[in-house]
Amino acid sequence: MQQDLSYQFLKGVLSRYKIPSEDLLEAILHKSRVKSYEDKEVLLRSGEIYTKIVLLQDGKAIALEKLQQKKHLDWIWSPTDFIIHASSLLQERISDVDIVFPVASTTLEIDLIDLFRIREQFPEINYYFNRFLAQKNSKLKKHIRWIKRTGAKERVAQFRDDHKDIYYVITDEQKASYLKMGLRWFQKNK
Repeated sequence: MQQDLSYQFLKGVLSRYKIPSEDLLEAILHKSRVKSYEDKEVLLRSGEIYTKIVLLQDGKAIALEKLQQKKHLDWIWSPTDFIIHASSLLQERISDVDIVFPVASTTLEIDLIDLFRIREQFPEINYYFNRFLAQKNSKLKKHIRWIKRTGAKERVAQFRDDHKDIYYVITDEQKASYLKMGLRWFQKNK
């Protein structure tokens, strides 16, 4: 049953870009595993090597960067997002952030070494990698434009609406850092 749900979920995510071949889906699912995380469980710690690709099925994940002894909220992943925190999907690198699940979450995960092998057999997977990286880049650009063009009160309200499931779980300092404002200014505008 879980395999059927993962199959439908993965097919739905990939089909947003292009309908994947059945063989590709089977190859990915054969090497993937579904994993559940409790709230506040860590996927990756700063300084560890990023060795897998993670597709968020439900819940949320956040990237926390330690700056001046405080953890700043760097990024938020929502369901159907790939947790990608590297310049390339196929590059092992040391993480500069902690990736944490602030609420209970479920993922579909595959090790990079298995992905390398699938990539050799199914070159069509490169199309999806390019789409995922382009999507992440687009989200980053939208976030920057949103920060620059939106007033503080509106940013806080929209953040609260978009991230109801984690709004009361993460600290005001983390919310303020994500919204690119000081803590006092955030608290004044919430």
